[in-house]
Amino acid sequence: MFITGRVGNSLVISVIMVALVSAIGGLVYGVTIPTHTLPAMLVTLAVGAFSFSCLGFALAALIPTADAAPAVVTNATVLPLYFLSGVFIPENEISSGVLTFADVFPVRHFFQAMFTAWNPNTTGAGFELGDLAIVAAWGVLGLVVALRYFRWEPRR
Repeated sequence: MFITGRVGNSLVISVIMVALVSAIGGLVYGVTIPTHTLPAMLVTLAVGAFSFSCLGFALAALIPTADAAPAVVTNATVLPLYFLSGVFIPENEISSGVLTFADVFPVRHFFQAMFTAWNPNTTGAGFELGDLAIVAAWGVLGLVVALRYFRWEPRR
């Protein structure tokens, strides 16, 4: 129940953040919000919130102390994956080998799915089902690891 609650909390916070950033983008910068792909964006956001929350619990189960958590989660996993996946650096400036490596992980697939759903030039519904399936598979793997190994007390 705790994991379910945290995943639900993550989803609510994600929706609020996207709504807030979208409102600021629309009001301050005149950004057009693509409403025709809104269902795809919401599904992508839900799959991402579920998956990354579950992966966070899985990592928490494997990290030995609370002091080590920020270094492991942020510095050793998330930030490198952002750079390798084309989140911070345009894809045309990243070698194909690096992108192929990044394709193994969920960050790139979430980014691709969200980019398609949020792009005002997207035709159709905006769903990237292949990318969403990979992100969801990582989430299920994280959930299985979390349910098996997550403990309230750190490992000694």
